This record gives sequence, C-alpha cells and structure tokens, in this order.
Amino acid sequence: RATVQLSGNTATINFNRLADYQITVKSGKLSHRFTVRYDSATPVSLGIFNTSGNQRIADAGSVNVTGRTHGFSVAGLSPRGNTLALSGQTQWTVLQTPSGGSASFQSDGLRTTVTFDRAGQYVLRAANGDLASTVRVNVVATLTSITVDPGTGSVAARSSLQLQAQGLDQFGRPLDRQPQFSWTATGGTISNSGLYTAGANAGNFQASARASGVTGTAAITVQAAQPQGGGTVSGLTDANLRNLVSTFYADNSITRQEMIQILRSSASDQVVSAAELADLRFLVSSNSNIQMPAHVRGLASNLVNDNPANLRFRGQAAGNLRAGSSGTLMNNLVDKWFLGADLPTVTSSSISYRAAVGSLFVNAPSLNDSRQGQLGDCYFLASLVSIAERNQSAIRNMFVDNEDGTFTVRFFGGSLGMFWLGSLISAGFTTGAGVADYVTVDRNLPTYSNGGLAYSGYGRSALNASTTLWLALAEKAYAQWNETGKSGRNGTNTYTAIEGGWMSNVNAQVLGYNSTYYSTNSTSKQVMINALSAGHAVTLGTTSNASAGGLVGSHAYVVTAYNAASDSFTLYNPWSTQHPTPLNWSQLQGHTSAFVIANPSGSVNSGQSTVRSEMVTTSGLFAPVVESFTNQIANDQAFAPEQIDELFEPSLAPLAADVSQNQDHQSFNHWQPTEVVQHDSGELLDHCEDLLGELSLLA
Repeated sequence: RATVQLSGNTATINFNRLADYQITVKSGKLSHRFTVRYDSATPVSLGIFNTSGNQRIADAGSVNVTGRTHGFSVAGLSPRGNTLALSGQTQWTVLQTPSGGSASFQSDGLRTTVTFDRAGQYVLRAANGDLASTVRVNVVATLTSITVDPGTGSVAARSSLQLQAQGLDQFGRPLDRQPQFSWTATGGTISNSGLYTAGANAGNFQASARASGVTGTAAITVQAAQPQGGGTVSGLTDANLRNLVSTFYADNSITRQEMIQILRSSASDQVVSAAELADLRFLVSSNSNIQMPAHVRGLASNLVNDNPANLRFRGQAAGNLRAGSSGTLMNNLVDKWFLGADLPTVTSSSISYRAAVGSLFVNAPSLNDSRQGQLGDCYFLASLVSIAERNQSAIRNMFVDNEDGTFTVRFFGGSLGMFWLGSLISAGFTTGAGVADYVTVDRNLPTYSNGGLAYSGYGRSALNASTTLWLALAEKAYAQWNETGKSGRNGTNTYTAIEGGWMSNVNAQVLGYNSTYYSTNSTSKQVMINALSAGHAVTLGTTSNASAGGLVGSHAYVVTAYNAASDSFTLYNPWSTQHPTPLNWSQLQGHTSAFVIANPSGSVNSGQSTVRSEMVTTSGLFAPVVESFTNQIANDQAFAPEQIDELFEPSLAPLAADVSQNQDHQSFNHWQPTEVVQHDSGELLDHCEDLLGELSLLA
C-alpha cells in the first residue's frame, strides 16, 4: 500500500513495502501514469559480473574461460536485484582448483583479474563485509601452440626422420585429447604420421604440423651423404648381393623394405652361403659405413647375428644363421624380426589372437589408457602410463609405425641392477644406461571370443576403430623381446614370462637410463612432493597386506598428485578402477615398501623386487587377483641397506591355487584362499649367491 499527502502541487507518497507502484496523477480530464520502483539503498547480497559485457553471473553459477586470465567485477545487490555501490575492499579467495592448480588475483579497485595456472575446474569466492558470492570457472584447455619433436633435426639426403607433433594448451601443457595434425614440408616429403623423407638436395628446410589454425615448425638440415664409391658399395664379396645393395644404396640409405628384400634375396636359392652370411653381417655392422635407420640396423643385426630369440619360431625349433642354413630359416627369421610373425604364447586356451583395427594412438598417450587385464604386469603398465602422463613424447619415441600393419618397438637392454650414486640409489642398469634394441609386433592381439582384449585394454573391443593400441602393443612387444634374453627375465616368448617385475627396470628399458629408488619408510615425503612438482613420473609398490584407503596388496600404483591443503597423495590404479582414496604420508609408509622416481624428459626418438597383479572376471564382474610381491632381485642387483634383510625371504605366499611352474616364474589362474609356497632349490641358491655379492658390494 501507499498513502499520499498533498500540499498544493506537491505530493508526498509513503510506501509500506519494497515493490513496483503505479502512480496516477489527475487534474480535470487530464491524467498521467508512471511507475515508481521502491527499493532499498542497502545491499543485501553480492553480485559477480564478467568485466567483458558487464554480464552478471548467478551466485554459484559458472563461466567458461579459454585463456589464462579472466576479469571480474563485483557490486552490491539490493533486495530487488539492483546494483549498489560497495564500501570497503572486496576479498577474493580460491575454494577449489584442479589437482596441483592455483589461481592468483590482481585488482585495480574496479576490476579484478584472475590468473590461472592450468585447465580445469576452479571455484572462486568474493567477499565484502558480510556479503559473499561464489563463481565456478571452467578453464577450457585450448590449443594454443604446437611443438614438433625434434625441433631441430638433421638427416641425410633421401633418408627419413620421424617427427612427432604435440598440441599444447594456453598454459604450455599437452592437451589430453590431441588434435589431428596436417603436415607440410620443404626439401622432401612427409607422411600423415610425420615421417619426413628428405629429397636429393642438401640445405636447410622446414616441416610443419598444423591444426585449428595453429602451426608448429621444426628446422631440418638435409646433409649430402656420399655413398661408397659413388654409389657402389664396397666390402661385399657376393656379386649378386653387392649389386642389389648398390642399387638400393644409390639414394644413400637402405630402407626397411629394401633390407627385407636384401635378406630374402640371400634365401632365393634355398641356401644361405658363407659369403652371403659374411656380407650380411658386414652390411649391418658399423664398419660398413652404410646408412640406414637405427631400427632397421638393429632388427637386421639381431637376425643375422647370434640371438637367443632365433632359436625358436612359432613354437618350433629354428636356429641362428650359419653357412649353409636353409632359405626357410632365413625367411622365418625375416618374418619374426621385421613382420612380428612370432606371436607370444597366451596364458589360457580361452584366449586367442585377433587382428585389432584400432589406432596406435587415438589420442595422446596418457594415464587413462591403462586397463590391466588377465596378466600380472601391473608394474609394467604403471611404469608406462606414469611416463606417458609426464612426457607423451617418451612413449611415442618407443614406436615406429611401419605403415603396413606392423610396429617396431624400441627397448633398451643391459645388465639390470641398483647402485649407490652419492647418497641416492640409481635403479635400472648397472652402468646407468642401456643399449637400444628393437622388436616388431603386428596387429594381432590376445582377445576373447567376443573380440574383447584379454590383457592390456581389458574388455575394450579389438574391432573398434576408436580403441587405442599402444599399451597392448608395448605389452606384446615386451613379451616377444623377453626371448632375446635382454629383459632380465626367463627368455621365453610368452605372456606368462612378463608377470611380476619392478618399475625401475621398465623405466630404464623404456627411457634408456636409470630411475631413483627410495625406501618409503626411510624417506621424507618432501622427496615425493618435489618429484611431482618437477613433472617426474612416480610409481610405488604396496606391501602384501596393504589396505589403507582401498589399497590392494602386492600391487603397483602411479602417484599422480599431492594436495597441500589435505596433505595427501593421489594414487592411480592401473586396473583403471578401484583407485584408493587420497593417502597421507604416514599411510603410505605403513602400506608401501618403496617408490621409484623417473625423469622422462630425456627420452629420444627411435629411429628384482616383484609386484604383480591381474584382473579376472567372475560372472562378468571385475575381481582382483593379487599375485606375489617378492623382494627378489636380478642376478647382479644391489639393494639399499634397509632392504638387505628382505632378501632372506625369497617369496611371500601367493594368494592363489592351481599353480603351474614355469622355470622361475609362477602362473596363477584362479583366486582361491589356499596358500601355496613353492621354492626351486636352484633359485634359492642363486639368491644366496646374489646376497653374498651384494653384501660384498655394499661393504
């Protein structure tokens, strides 16, 4: 209601509540109507506005941001929603950030600019006196730049250089979902996968990757390479082989396809002669000075020289090449090394091979690609995805896409062990670095009858083009590579052989250099915090009775983040499910044995404590099978002093029955409560000898 008091031509109107009032003034036949909006001059709430466009954001509303900063302003709001001036300073605080994220504020009195440090969800709070309001900010990762690795490269004329493109967001961080790149190049050609092939002319050229209007460029120097004798290769005694190699080498390089033809040509008469074998060994040696991609030389060297993997092919006896070897043996070894035709033995009769139609990398390799299946290789998967999460290029550098349905995969070999490096324990190779070695895999992957992958990528369809394959292919390659005797395992081409291991060995075999090993109980949590802040890959292994926060015993995890507010660490389970709740340092010390830190930034392009667990299905549901976590070590491996006592216990009781013995490894097919402990006497003797050696080394 409103009351009116008249005094001449002046009217005083009294309102009894906040509302809109229609006022009519009449004089004779004349009238005029207008509206009076009666509101309070005292703000009752706080409004947050986008500086751009001065658009108000509802309390607890959201706004999308594609840059690194965003501007806000605030104003008091009356009961009727009108803006009112505020007195005093407005204080901004951060209530929520993405893992590891932060936000800062800069105010000029009218506008506050918020600066974010990474993409993700933020919740901000503005307060002025007793008034406050929140806003949810979704900082969208936006393609801002593209890096090409290597940024500066050198290649001989008519030779190839593999380039990798990576899209970065506005914060310089790799995008979780990489765009499709289009490649262009000068001075040569470049494939859709970034394989640059130089032309005949030397000079300085460029290769560029482009997506969504953003371009990244690499500088390439093409060097003139002089072939032997102006195109004729010297040092080869067999005339037919010399002529063929000279023809292929006219462009100063031997390609993979050309090497396959050279090798098969020596088998064309069904016998490999002494001259042919000597020439082939010379061809792939460094003494020949014949240029070829590193992976081609590595594969061919494994084939023509003695290698334990040559002794068997598809489950049958084969052999190393000798003068007089059959053409059949040569062709089988070509199929084995260059075409990936010798598939690892699977773990169950219910699993068979099927050609997968997915892509090597559907998106950028990441933590989320892990989905461990019916194979106890959690240590292997945890190592690879921890590296992928910190440096995607380190994973891409492992692979060469041969663009014929096969992939060459690089591992590094060497004597495995640990040694003191100052006050730290360097874990991986006893020399600190390994030697590159190569194996080829095809698209056939272990699957169930419905086409679902049985091991890495468990349950994902091998027949789905959107299935990413890199982790399953790496797992398969690791099983095949085991047959070379360079992986530090039992030397068989089987999946069972790669069950059980420790992450530092895999880190070294993937990166080519060592990680650092830490005992959880004798290490400060700041070591792990600093490693995460530096972008290093951190993995750990749980004790057999671990349970805190949902931990699985005898299992490998990836440590992904530290939250200072809650003083807790976030762990990722390579099963891709049953991730534990965030754990504090005391819980980690009570339920884990050790952790490993790897710096994956040093990876270059290609050209044993045991933790193992697996996932099995029961009535279509996931059920964990935890296998043995042993503190055994490789034959020449030294251990930290606090773990010497643990060497006296060769194996903790596996939680499994139906145990089939396979040399020094055990295969667990079903989870039953029965405890089974089996020790091979030769294995125990080896461990005693190792212990004496390690005690001597530590002394």
